[in-house]
Amino acid sequence: MNRVALGDRLEELRERVERQWEVKVRIRLRVTDADWPESQVDEVYRIAQEAVLNAARHAEASVIRLDLSATYGSLQLEIADDGHGFPFRGTYDLAALNEMDRGPLTLKERVAELQGDLRLRSLETGTELLIRLPIAHATTH
Repeated sequence: MNRVALGDRLEELRERVERQWEVKVRIRLRVTDADWPESQVDEVYRIAQEAVLNAARHAEASVIRLDLSATYGSLQLEIADDGHGFPFRGTYDLAALNEMDRGPLTLKERVAELQGDLRLRSLETGTELLIRLPIAHATTH
């Protein structure tokens, strides 16, 4: 995958989700994919895609927000929706979700494989995901 493709791929995802599920997707990129190794760009997209598709398919949301930013050494991906949340309420980290055997399985696996952190907050008014991934040679923007 070339370095300029992440923003384009996220825009295509936004258009597809809005068309297929009639949900508004707002994407804010405060980073370029040149800020981390090219080998991680595809993984970042796959995590973003999984999170957005989960919200569109399961949450009955009208708005999904995706924010992507980087600081030195880490990438932060925030995904929030205004849907009905998970059947359980509260804020949980990756270890707690795994212990309870709850939460988005594929996202948990991807984040763990990349040695990242995941925090899930489930409310009656939606779900918020905060995913942090370590990145070699990241720069702040």
